Amino acid sequence: MGILRTIWQWIASPPRREHKKWNPDLNPIDIRAISDSLKLKQEGARLGAVRVPAETDTALAGPEAAVVSKVEEARADYAAWGQLRLASLNKELSRKDITQEINQAHEADREFERRAAAELTAKSAQLRDLAEVANARKRELDDFKRQNRIERLSQAPENGGKALHYAIAAAMIVFEASVNMFFFAKGLDTGLTGGFIHAALAAGANVAGSFMFGAYLIRNVHHVSPLRKLLGCVAVTLCVAYICAISLGIAHYRDALSSGVDNAMNMAAQTIVASTFQLGDISSWLLFMVSVAFGIGATADGYKTDDPYPGYGEKSRLYEAAADDYNAEIDDLHDFLEETKKNTLEQLDRTAAHATTSVAVFSNLIDEKIRSANDLRHAIAGAEDAMKALLQEFRTENKIARAGAPAPAYFDIWPQLRTLQMPDFDTLEDQKNLARQRELLAAFVDELQDIRARIQTAFNQRFDAVQSLDAQFLGSSGATRRRTSSDAEAGRVISVPAAAQGTLEEAR
Repeated sequence: MGILRTIWQWIASPPRREHKKWNPDLNPIDIRAISDSLKLKQEGARLGAVRVPAETDTALAGPEAAVVSKVEEARADYAAWGQLRLASLNKELSRKDITQEINQAHEADREFERRAAAELTAKSAQLRDLAEVANARKRELDDFKRQNRIERLSQAPENGGKALHYAIAAAMIVFEASVNMFFFAKGLDTGLTGGFIHAALAAGANVAGSFMFGAYLIRNVHHVSPLRKLLGCVAVTLCVAYICAISLGIAHYRDALSSGVDNAMNMAAQTIVASTFQLGDISSWLLFMVSVAFGIGATADGYKTDDPYPGYGEKSRLYEAAADDYNAEIDDLHDFLEETKKNTLEQLDRTAAHATTSVAVFSNLIDEKIRSANDLRHAIAGAEDAMKALLQEFRTENKIARAGAPAPAYFDIWPQLRTLQMPDFDTLEDQKNLARQRELLAAFVDELQDIRARIQTAFNQRFDAVQSLDAQFLGSSGATRRRTSSDAEAGRVISVPAAAQGTLEEAR
């Protein structure tokens, strides 16, 4: 327990305050403490009673030498404090010098130009490659439109519209199965669950097949080629036949299930051949009509997955993807220029604020330097005064104890203290430097708006040099937007703007 208590006392004890003995503000010479520790009065009386020091002695008595030693130690400590204090203040003064900071701020517009040019150089090859791809895709699209005599915009769905049509087809399968399961459930022992499974399989065949006709074959009716147009007409006929056949097959299968035969599928195949349009009851006819309706809907849904003209949607998408890739890189360059400009302007404002603060601190450090010199001077003088007071106290008691006997002649003389190498707290050069920095700051503040204007001008030049592809298409409006299928109608070949080409070459 004793060990634990000791550890706890060590942890809980407040930190020990250690004052450096050489700091005159914290440790001025305590005359009374030195007098008591050396027992100057007692020693003066004791030695005076035995006539020590002798009348002819020139060397200091032991207590006197001890006083001088303590004073010399204090003076040396004060001088050391002065050296450290001076070094610390000079270091802080050099850190607060704003010359380099202001010179860098004056170069802010050139630094912005350099960074922008470096980024353009790094991006130039990639931009050229993307522009070439986009140009090739545009030429392919124009050739396709010319060969197929297309003069309208692409009607292909955008931004995930194609996936939406596939999702609609899947939803149609589920919805048709949900409707038809009641018709199938009447002929199954498994009830609605079995009815839904049979209806889902039938709906899948109906919707999926009809969707494929609409998505890939029927659109050939719009083709300029007579052979492809004939293929589209045949596809329409086959689609109608498919929808009717699959719908009749579903209805006959439902009749076979209702009759209770063991092999309903074979029975349905036989009845659809023998009596195609003869169904068992009104429910089977309703089932037939529901299947036909969903088949037609699936065909229309598949037809809308792309542009009505075969291949036009794909060509348009390839071109738009290439254009978007190019514009994405242009947007990245624009973002880089915006961010770099913003950071540069903010750094200018921070430099102005920091420089103003640094000049004020610089002035305060000079004042602190003057105060430290005064403190040191007063501490040294105080040490000498303390020595005289302590020696006087000893000598007075010694003289009294001599009972009229003469005292040594050196009692009337103060001992010479060692010459100290004192730190030079002269502030003349600091004052000159402060004046220069104030002039530098004033000139910078006056020029700040001009620097900001030069940065904005450089930004505008670089920004104009990398105008995006959309800006080129939209001409004088200068607007930029995400490319859509309607932009294909612009009929212009994508190219890197001439200004950008020149800038890229210059950046290299």
